[in-house]
Amino acid sequence: MREKLIISLTSVATVLSLATAGYYIADSLSGKNTTLAQNLRVIGFCPTLPPVSTTSPSPAASGSTGAAGVTGATGAKGDTGGKGATGATGATGATGVTGATGTKGDTGATGATGVAGANGATGATGATGATGATGAAGAPGLCTGMVALTAITGDMIPAVDNQYTLGTSSFRWKGLQLGPGTLYIQDTVTGAQAGLTVTDGSLLIDGADSLRIGNVRLTATGLRSVLSNQDITIGAVGDTGWLSVAHGIKFSDGTTIITASGVTGGTGPQGPAGATGATGAQGPAGPTGATGPRGADGNAGGPLSVSYPRPEKLDLSNQVFGLENGTYILPDGEEGQLVYFTITDSADITRIHLTVSHLRYTHGSDVRTEADEPWTPFDVNLSPITMVSAVFTHGAWNISGGKTH
Repeated sequence: MREKLIISLTSVATVLSLATAGYYIADSLSGKNTTLAQNLRVIGFCPTLPPVSTTSPSPAASGSTGAAGVTGATGAKGDTGGKGATGATGATGATGVTGATGTKGDTGATGATGVAGANGATGATGATGATGATGAAGAPGLCTGMVALTAITGDMIPAVDNQYTLGTSSFRWKGLQLGPGTLYIQDTVTGAQAGLTVTDGSLLIDGADSLRIGNVRLTATGLRSVLSNQDITIGAVGDTGWLSVAHGIKFSDGTTIITASGVTGGTGPQGPAGATGATGAQGPAGPTGATGPRGADGNAGGPLSVSYPRPEKLDLSNQVFGLENGTYILPDGEEGQLVYFTITDSADITRIHLTVSHLRYTHGSDVRTEADEPWTPFDVNLSPITMVSAVFTHGAWNISGGKTH
């Protein structure tokens, strides 16, 4: 009895050992998270287990096996008789009760095989028991680093290419410290390796032709947008800093801008003529103009045509303009055209202003030509004057006096 008990305990220990190994193998393959499998893991790393396969259906629960049919009693064995002639095979009789084993006689002739008895009926399948409720999920386990990585003296190379992940969204590494070297990443389209290196304060991306943020790409030759119709904005609304250009600006047609001084926009299309205003009251007669230059035929010229315009665009069919307080526009004239400007008795020289379409004047030692330039014709620093002249040459008016802005 004691020996049987020892044998039974030994068998139980063997079964438990095999079951433990079986649990670990099954949990590792199925991805289950049992306490036994967790205790058998290597502490320090949390490998990602393969997901549970959903392609094979779960085996159906089997019912209990029905009871086997009753075996009939074995008949008593009679004494072995002498070997006689083989007679005809008679019908197989019912099996009698098995008797005590007698003395072994001579082997008789093999009798004919009897008819097999009918099989017993299969018992009904038992009902499947109800499934128990699922237990509450346990708290997430901690993944503590117990492996001494400082003992590594060689390269860390995975056993399979492009399969394992370093860290997860739940268990992350706090920092990544790299020494002088290169961080490589593979292009998802071309498969080429791009290397990130820091050299003398510059971040180098070797193997990539551009850096993209949103729709804006920084390339080796400039800044561009992935969308051809999208504007590229430099700065933001409210900024007070300037866009500093080291040399100049070059356009697609090859033209360049080195300085903004003297740059004028193109002349826009002329608007429709406005309605004619009401005729104002006739002003007093002006003084007689100076005698014009003698004509080519030797005859003396007549008096110059004098105009006292209202604040509007000057009519260049006149040669002398008597100006009152107001603002006037002097359009471009014809090459070599000469006009004179005088002041009326009631005018204030500081309140007479002309806007010249194109004006040429001196600024220090420089000669400048400006478009739509304001001009106060009778205002000077020392003593005011009452008459100035302007000659139109080479696309601009040249003035004899006055003050520009």
